[in-house]
Amino acid sequence: MILEKVKKRRIIFTLLFGVFSLHALTFFDVGVSRSLSSIKNPNESFAINSVSSTIRKKLKFDTQAEKASRGDHALKAREANGLFIPPRPDSLPLEIISSTTKNLRNHFLSDCVPTSQFRIEDKVPKNKGYILLHSLGPDGKRKTKGGDEIYVTYFDNSNDSLSPNAVANVEDLENGIYELRFFRSRSPTLARDRKLDGVGRFKINLHYTCFAGHLDPPHKNSWINSGVINTRYSSQNNIRPPPIRDPPNSKTYPELANYETVYGIGNSMMRQLFGHIAPRKSNFKYPDAVAAPLNTQTVYEMLNRVRDIVKIDTKEHNGKPSTNSALVLGSCVWDVLSIHSKQSFDGKNRGGFYELKDHLDAIEIYIKTIKKEFPKWSLYWKGCTAIQVHAAEVEGLLDRYCMYYASWIRGKTLDLYQKKLMKALDIPVLDLWDISFQMDEWMQFDGRHYNSGFNRIAMNHFLGISNALTF
Repeated sequence: MILEKVKKRRIIFTLLFGVFSLHALTFFDVGVSRSLSSIKNPNESFAINSVSSTIRKKLKFDTQAEKASRGDHALKAREANGLFIPPRPDSLPLEIISSTTKNLRNHFLSDCVPTSQFRIEDKVPKNKGYILLHSLGPDGKRKTKGGDEIYVTYFDNSNDSLSPNAVANVEDLENGIYELRFFRSRSPTLARDRKLDGVGRFKINLHYTCFAGHLDPPHKNSWINSGVINTRYSSQNNIRPPPIRDPPNSKTYPELANYETVYGIGNSMMRQLFGHIAPRKSNFKYPDAVAAPLNTQTVYEMLNRVRDIVKIDTKEHNGKPSTNSALVLGSCVWDVLSIHSKQSFDGKNRGGFYELKDHLDAIEIYIKTIKKEFPKWSLYWKGCTAIQVHAAEVEGLLDRYCMYYASWIRGKTLDLYQKKLMKALDIPVLDLWDISFQMDEWMQFDGRHYNSGFNRIAMNHFLGISNALTF
């Protein structure tokens, strides 16, 4: 009897244990299912962090902290196929291009396969000094044509400022691949001797795709929008830095401080540059800003302005022409943003017209005429500053015609041709291109103008007052 009771108890206990175990397993499965159902994208940190550490290990999900702690071996394994930014193709570029073309067969972008994702190749030897960025289409397949306008930066994890640690010079290899050579940020807000973590993240701004940012006016005037994409992507923050080098230094002109008078003649960018040195240097002056591009029509108005300035200066010196004064000339932003060519211009639009050859012809007329009429005046040329689409944060600004042709690629092309011409004309250049391109965080919110801090340190650099921008 006693043995039978013991056997019955064992059987009952076994049955109860089985029921309890089954219930526990069911509860665990439901918990896992609920946790997984909340994960829309396993690449997103907020979703990964919602899963308990035990389940995360079972499902092989990693938080950013865990990835960093596992060391270089795991990083190499993860990067075996390259780094994808964003993790999955973005649908927005395709939506924008479709909206732009409205399915018109003869539209410039009708055959466009918009860049929707990037892949950083990790097989390039570091001694090459660059990394390669592959563009991918909406289907995640590699593209074989170039034409993207991008702005790429790298932030070390120790950096909590708006200024990146490095900015890439981008070369389009015209096969869907972009060569990125990174230069240290010139921003004086970053301590150059600060110890870095050695890991960080890439940020990519896609301005245009399929050559939409390369087009000159009036090609896009009939478009419903400019084809601007303006999407922003960021990698995870456990990425090793690319090869980074010191940027080249722009030439300084300390003799500017020794002229009797220096006049800055140009648009609002010139006025801003001179406006931050004039209060400290009384010999620096600037007349009203020129609100027009420089072309073979407006050049004669520019020349009349120069003549008026020289006349006023002579009067201020008791009728004696100056023998120790200088003019700083320049024109770029109004030219890049013009929405007309010479042929399409009706003579009424305030923005005037721009064509590269016509612009260069106008510069040559401008410089040679001034040299002939005022041979004792020294001449300098203010180079272009970069226009950045992603810095145009005023709501609706990129939808306006005045920004239809905004493009750093077009600005850089103009800057290079201007420098080549200045070399032929023997005119020194205040070279602002690299300085401005690498300091986009110092821009105002319109993607064109730079703030007072930038203009102050830029002018201090050219005068040799400060070495904040030199390496």
